[in-house]
Parts: sequence; structure tokens; C-alpha cells
Amino acid sequence: MQAINRSIRFSTAALALAASAGSAYAQGDVTITGATLFEPFFQTAASGNDAIDIDGDGVVTNFNAGDIDTLWTNDGGNTGLNLQYRAVGSGNGLQELIDYGSVNGPAPSFAYIDNINGGAPNVRNGSSVGNPPAFTGPAISDMSTTDVPTTWFVTNTSAGAYWNLAPATGGAATSGYGNNPGVSRAVDGNLVPDPLQAGGQSNKLKSLTPTSDSPGSTTLNLNTGSPDANTIYATPIAAAPIGYIANAGAAVDSDSSDSTIDGNIKKSELQHVFGSGRTVKGENLIAITRDSGSGTRNGAMNSIGMDPSWGMGDNVGLRNRGSSSASSTDSLDTPGPDYIPTNKNSSSRLENTVQNTRLGISYNGIVGNAGPDSAANRYEMLNVMNDTAGGTAYVRPIMNAGTTAAQNNVVFNDDVNTGWQGGAIQTLSTIGNPQAGDIWVDTTNGSASFSAPGSGAVGTIAIGSGTTLDPLDPSYDISGFDFIKFQGDGSGDPTMADPSAALFIRNYTESIAAFNAIPGNPDLDGTPGEALASSFALTGALNALPQDTAPDVWTANPNLNTGLQGSGVVPTEVIEASYGGNYGTTPFRDTSGTYSDGLTANYIANDGSVIAYGSTLTAGDAVGDANGIAGDFDGDIDRDVDDIDDMVTAYEAAAGIAGTRAGLAVAKQSLELMGDFNADGSFDLEDVRYGADGLFNVGRANDELDRRQNFIDVDNASTSGNLFGTTLATGKTYAAGDSAGDIAGSDLEAAGWAPIGADGVVDDKDIDYLYEQFKYDTANAVGSVNLADGVQWSNLDEVLGKVTDAVNTTDISFGQRVDLSADMNGDLTIDQSDVDVLVTDILGTDFGDADLDGDIDTADITTTIGNFTGAGVGVGEGWADGNFDGDGDVDTADITTVIGNFTGAGGGSGSNV
Repeated sequence: MQAINRSIRFSTAALALAASAGSAYAQGDVTITGATLFEPFFQTAASGNDAIDIDGDGVVTNFNAGDIDTLWTNDGGNTGLNLQYRAVGSGNGLQELIDYGSVNGPAPSFAYIDNINGGAPNVRNGSSVGNPPAFTGPAISDMSTTDVPTTWFVTNTSAGAYWNLAPATGGAATSGYGNNPGVSRAVDGNLVPDPLQAGGQSNKLKSLTPTSDSPGSTTLNLNTGSPDANTIYATPIAAAPIGYIANAGAAVDSDSSDSTIDGNIKKSELQHVFGSGRTVKGENLIAITRDSGSGTRNGAMNSIGMDPSWGMGDNVGLRNRGSSSASSTDSLDTPGPDYIPTNKNSSSRLENTVQNTRLGISYNGIVGNAGPDSAANRYEMLNVMNDTAGGTAYVRPIMNAGTTAAQNNVVFNDDVNTGWQGGAIQTLSTIGNPQAGDIWVDTTNGSASFSAPGSGAVGTIAIGSGTTLDPLDPSYDISGFDFIKFQGDGSGDPTMADPSAALFIRNYTESIAAFNAIPGNPDLDGTPGEALASSFALTGALNALPQDTAPDVWTANPNLNTGLQGSGVVPTEVIEASYGGNYGTTPFRDTSGTYSDGLTANYIANDGSVIAYGSTLTAGDAVGDANGIAGDFDGDIDRDVDDIDDMVTAYEAAAGIAGTRAGLAVAKQSLELMGDFNADGSFDLEDVRYGADGLFNVGRANDELDRRQNFIDVDNASTSGNLFGTTLATGKTYAAGDSAGDIAGSDLEAAGWAPIGADGVVDDKDIDYLYEQFKYDTANAVGSVNLADGVQWSNLDEVLGKVTDAVNTTDISFGQRVDLSADMNGDLTIDQSDVDVLVTDILGTDFGDADLDGDIDTADITTTIGNFTGAGVGVGEGWADGNFDGDGDVDTADITTVIGNFTGAGGGSGSNV
């Protein structure tokens, strides 16, 4: 990072020099929209330093010679380039280019664009004095920046979606890629205090057709082989490594091989977490995500072999920014009534959410984000196995100033067992080829044009495309020339609409090319190419790059430049070892009310001592060890089945049912810090249900979740024997664990999030919902998978196959994936045996009992015959209609069932009879 620091150190001098010399640049406004991960680069002085004299003043940046030339407008009143960078997310920026670029724009104003992006932040001339306000009035989006190649963001709606599609086939989007129709669900089962907690957020990637907000209606294309005026071009800029992160409280440990939590996880397991919202063993961590317009999400998901539109995580709430304040009353990133775990539209909001969510797992860009945050104890950097590409070892990203994988595996990354293979290529997208066409810059006023000067011009000096003239050469002199001619690539491709914007990109690409040619040349210090090389890494530096057709498989870099791999050139970043001795920081809660501990700020331990917001939970310290792992109620620094009875004891003490907080065994433990699983700020009965439904898998057979046994253990540990107060529709006497059957009825079911579907009654709604998880039209299988035979949780094809349900189309509202809360017998397979347990064991009745009164009598027969549709005809008929086999219709099979099991009134097998 030495060179980047030097760029920042010289920024004041650069501005002073520009102000005194008076920049001649007068080419107007340039707007870039896109990646939040790349925003910091545009805030550095180096991003706006002139490397090839595009302002025509005869000066370029050369720290070695004492010359610093910026492109920006300055406070002296001289004209210059006005840049606005709109950090709205990669895909959102691409959509703005489509909507408001030269083909379909301009936008009515940038204030309006701000509004449709939820108030996205702007960076205007990030290194200039005064930082003038955002542009106003009609405006064109000149380019967008994405953390991944442009093609990775374009959806193809010509076919059905599938979770593991790769983005490109032959240069175009794969059929069905990015086309997941699944929308998010609501966050809260009782109250929705913030409108952004409502569901309905799309997960689809971007279409090349403009949205309804655009002034135009022209569909763009990616066909650079046969381009036209509507063709989008992609300019690679730099590598953007991405890491996978987790709050220390989540205790990520995929193999549970010993008592030490190690932060190990496989890419195939990450697929499960972000696709289903749970781990492959059924554990319900909170999978925190950016919205589908995020390049970080796109790169993170493609790097594990998952279509980004399927990387939904917990998939609740609308796209949201949250608040920049950790203790804000309207924070959506911290525990409290407004909390939203997914669809964050900036990296900083995601970072805050992970830091404040004790069960959180996510991803982030390493440079300037995840690396420093891990070192600052905000969250953990996970060790990832590249098992989808044949890897067998866990790898942690390393970015030290060395020349081996052991010292910098982000650069020396070609071995799947030692190299870091996560991330993609930062790309600038433009309408028109920025390298096409000759551009003439007037040396008098700095104006640029694609048109050749008139006959009155004194002379033209040419730069680029094979000429020998180099602005860094001491002999470079524009005296006597009215124009500088920046030669195009001779391709004949369509040009960009604005030559100023095209020159801005050429300043980057030529600077990168110069640094590629002579890595470490001091004459290039402070130029954009040098800054990119020493931070994000130029693409030529990496031994391996991701394939477009299989982004989780990295192959040899065809343009490797070993000169970029010297110890003084490779990018560096401080990255903390995974789970390195602390347990993160104490989460903030927003200040909107009083929580279950009676506080409005900070936390209180069982012994009455205060645990301050933001304080470090230190390993070896009584407070840290007592609160380090979410759900560790017995204080032994792990989360397992032994914590269930302590959790129930803690809840009953907190609720005033039995005992007191002061009487609990772990004195320095805060129940709200330890047990607030759903991040609403309190520890209450909803958290106990969350724990039973999705935590405490360690200690079961193969460390796999057995939610039915969890519910049994909860009831057995309670003083009532029915902690949740659940009733059974049949009137059967309640038995320990029967609450496991209460999974639906609230109309707020949200697979992968919290068990907010429960309504306090086990009835036909629960049977229907269970059937919906695996019983579909068998003529419409998912690929070769026939879901009518049940869903094995370990098989992601089956877990995410729900989207193709062609009969019961209401399933679209359930999030297009199977809900593991429907597993009634603890075998991590959802099939007919689970229905059997729910109907005969929990409800204590039999198939055919349509009204669930505990017997099968004339009323049930009458209902079934009255709703008869015939096989394959009905749509959405449920148990109460006489559909006892869950196939969506009421047919002869159902009539046979009700008649065959006929008992007569009062003759049922239920214990209520």
C-alpha cells in the first residue's frame, strides 16, 4: 500500500499546483455510476491525475519530476473536468447506463436518479478542494463500473432459471442466467414498523431493456463482434478480490472436528448458505446479502459457482441503505424493530450489519473493506476450500509484500489448495468503444472533439496507436501546436457520445499499459495505473483468473506480466487470521425503544454489570467468554444441544416465569447479547423458537439438525411442558415437541429466515405447507430431479427446485426454495414420512380427516366428494378440501383414502376421542 499512501500524501500539492497553473480542461461533466467496492479509488487523488495530457496543457503527473497535474475543476475559477461518481452498486449503475446513457437518456436530473436509488451517495471530484455539490439538471450517464465483467450482470429471460448457471456462453448471457423470479419475504411476523421490511424485492439481474423510469425505450446489446450505436463495450481495469466473512458469534466451523472453532467452510457449503439461508447441516445462520444489483454479491456468488440471482441469503425486506450511524433510531443494520438482514445497497451497510448480527455470515471486497475490518475485529475472514474446483484444503486470503503464495495468495493464486480464488475483474462499461475514433484536444481551452480541426489550425501533435511520442519523455513539448490528436484504435467501432468521457477512460488504460510495460518506474508514481497496481492489483499480475463460463474455476492468466509480481509492486492489505483470539464487538441496538433487558442502550449482564455497545469481546476475559458465541447459554464457548435447557431456563427467568436473571449460572452473560437470534434487540420466546427450529445441531447424529428433538428438549426443560402454548386442531392432548408442527398459518412464512410462519395452532395450514415443500406436478420435474419423491436437504438441486412448480403457482410467494422447518422427523429429508408424523403423531388423527376433528366420518366424505376435481385438474386444493395426498387436486385417490379410513363420528384414533 506504500504507493497509494504516497498518492494521498501528494494530493494537496497536486491541487495547489493545478490551481496555480490553471487547468485548460473545459470538456464538461463526466458521470460514472456503479460499484461501491470501487468508490474509494475515485476518492483518491491518483484517480484524477493526468497521465497522458488529456487536458492539453503540456503537463502530466510525474512525482519524480515534481509535476502533478489533475483533471478536476478547482476553486480558482478555472475550467476543468467535473466528475460525479454515483456509488449505487454495480448492477444498479449498469441499469443507469442503460436508462440514462447516450441512447435512452438524459435523466431529468441527478436528484431524480438519487431518488430511485434510495438516496445513493455521490462522490464529486473526490480529491478537489470544496467538493462541490451533485450535478443538477438533465444529465447523461457516461459509463458504469462493475466489480465483475459486464456480461456477468446481464440476465437472459429466454428460459427458466436454475441456481448454478454461469454468466456467459459464447460471449452472451446463458439462457436463464440471472432470471430467478424469487422475491423476498417480510422480515417480521408481528409488526412491520419500517416499510422496507415488507417483501417483494426482485433478485433478477439487469436487463438491457430500459426500465419504465427511462426517457427512452431502446434495448442495448453486447454484440461487439457486429456492433451498432446501441452496443455496450467493457474495459477491464483491475482485479477485485472478494472474501467471505462472518461475525465471530456465528461460530462458523463446517466440520466441527474438534472443540476449536476454526472458521473453515467449503464453497459448496457457501452455496447452501446463500441459496437456502441455512447450512448443509441445517443450521440457520443469518446469511446477510447485498441486493442483486451489487457487484460484490455478483462476484462472490459466481466465485462459488452460483447464479447471483439465486444468492438470496435470508431473502427478506426491500433494498435498503440503513443508516450511517450505528446507534440511529432508523438503523436497519443494527438489532431493533427496524432490522433488515438482506438486500443492502452498499458495502458499508453490509459491514455494519455483519458486525452487529451475532449469527451473521456474508462477503465483502478484501481491499479497503474486509481485510482491514477483520484486523479491526469487526468480523472474521473465513477460510474457504475451493472444493467446487477440486480443492481439498482451506485457504485464507493473504496480501503481504512477498512473491509466493504463502506471502500473497491473491496474486500467486493458481493452486486451488493455496491460492485465493474469490472475486472478479473491475470493468468499465460504456455505450460505444472508448478506444475508437481520433480525438482532438484544443491546447488553448482544453475542449475535445471527435471532429478534425479546421484548416486554420497551426499544427497537431499525435499520441497513441503506435506513435513514439510519450508525455513522460522530457522531449515532449506541445509548443507551436494548436491541437493534440489522441489516435483511436482504428477499429471503426462506434465511438462514445462524449469525447471527454472517452479520454477519461484512455487516461486509465494508457496509464495501466505504461505501468504494465515498466512496473515500478518512479516516473509513473501517482498515476492511475500505479494506484490500481498497488491496491486492487492489475489483472496482468494474477497467476490465474476466473473463467466466464465457469467463474468458480480459475485458469492460467493468458496475459500474465511477471514484472507486476515484484515485492515492491504487489498489492498489500492487512488481513487478520480467522478467529484470531477475540469474539468481535458488542452489537449496537437502535435507540427506538426499551428492550427485554429494560435498557435503551448498552446491555446488562446477569450480575447487573453493564456491557457497553461497541466494546471488544475479548477471549480469556469473563465477559468475552460468556458472550462470545451466540446461543452458548451454558458458557462453555460453543453452541450445541447442551445449551437448550440453559436457554429455556434463561428465558423463563427473563420472562418472570421461574427464577431470576441474577440466579443464572453464568454471571457475566447478557441474555440479549447471547440469545437475540432474530436481531430485534430483545431475548424472547421468538428467539427460543428460532433456536429450536434452526440452531443446536452440534451434538446430534453427524452434527445435523434435528428440529423435532430440539422442540422436545425445549418443552421438557420448561416448567409448563408446552413452552409456546401451542394448541392442536384435533384437540389431542399436547405432547412435548408437538410445537415442531406449527410452521405455517401466519401467511408470513419465510424459508431461510426466522420461523415466523407459526400461528400458535397446528392445523391443516401446516399440512398444506409441508406438502408444498416437496409434492408437485410430477410431470414437471426439475431437470432430472423428481421432487415428488421428497427433498434431500443435502441436494441443492432439490432444495432450490421449487421455482419450477407449474401447478401450485402460489408457491412463487414462498421464495422459490424449500423450507427446512417442514422436517418433522429430523432426517434432513422432507417427504411423505414428515406428513405422516404431522398427521398421525402430532395431530393424532389419520388421512381423510378433512375437518381435523379427530375422526373420519360422513362430514369428511361429503367434503371430499363435494370438492372432487379429478386427477390433475385442481389447482391449490388443500387438506380441508379433501386433498389428502398433497398433489393439488381432489380425485379418486382421495375419495378412496377417506372411505378406506372411515371411523364414523367420534370413532377416530386421536387421544381426544
